[in-house]
Amino acid sequence: MKKRKTKRNSTKRNGTKVIIFVLVLALILFLAARCLNKEEMPEGMLAVHFIDVGQGDCELIVTPDGQTMLIDAGIPESGEDIVSYISALGITEIDIFVATHYHEDHIGGSPQVFDAFEILSVLILECEVKTVCAKNLLKDIEEEKSEIVYAERGYEFELGEADFLTLSPEKITDGGGNDDSIVLRMQYGEARYIFTGDAEEKAEKEILSHYSKSELSSDLLKAGHHGSRTSTSDEFLAAVSPNIAIISCGEGNKYGHPHIETVEKLSMSVSYIYRTDVIGSIIILTDGEKIYKK
Repeated sequence: MKKRKTKRNSTKRNGTKVIIFVLVLALILFLAARCLNKEEMPEGMLAVHFIDVGQGDCELIVTPDGQTMLIDAGIPESGEDIVSYISALGITEIDIFVATHYHEDHIGGSPQVFDAFEILSVLILECEVKTVCAKNLLKDIEEEKSEIVYAERGYEFELGEADFLTLSPEKITDGGGNDDSIVLRMQYGEARYIFTGDAEEKAEKEILSHYSKSELSSDLLKAGHHGSRTSTSDEFLAAVSPNIAIISCGEGNKYGHPHIETVEKLSMSVSYIYRTDVIGSIIILTDGEKIYKK
């Protein structure tokens, strides 16, 4: 006679399945990271540094001819760390500073950045700001006498030999919040990256309604809103179809970022996932054809 399977045994098996799934996912990510690493990098590469700023965003782009762009400046506590990181590279001025939107976890470290470096130009949102950190940023921009460009969809510009296209926003609807985030597509040679700020599904849908899959298809996606379930929708991910995904978030953050739904979704379609909360700052290099993780 077969023994009846008890509820307790069923629960135990379900728990085992969850543990096995997590372990397999961790092994896949570990092996993927090892496969992309290169001990020796060719010279003349464009570098993107995804700087570990805890629960925030900060990306430094350095072109082969030394031009620089800083996208966001992390949380207030990360300002000095950002300055130290950039200074260690021998950089004394920033050609373009991009504030994707006016939340503190993206512009909190900007006072230290503006104090330490000459900021030649800024790409920002044109809207009324109410928070202290946003007002301080605008004050710093005015005192620095940086050239101001207000972001709008379709705006194109260059940084060295890298071309940028502003995918969003079309108009300000969120008071400088997540769905107003400046979303940029960078193209260097054949390599394409998309930087999303905190753009959520509403903004992603707007982008999808304006741009074709061929225009959005990219090698690398900086996942929106720190890997939140409110970003990286199925449709947007399918259109971008990246090979590499970067998630910028803080270890043990109170929001639970990145959400498991997003990690599972990315693990099913992206070859390489890198997280600042797991491995710290991340450097991605490209010669315009191949892409390497340093």
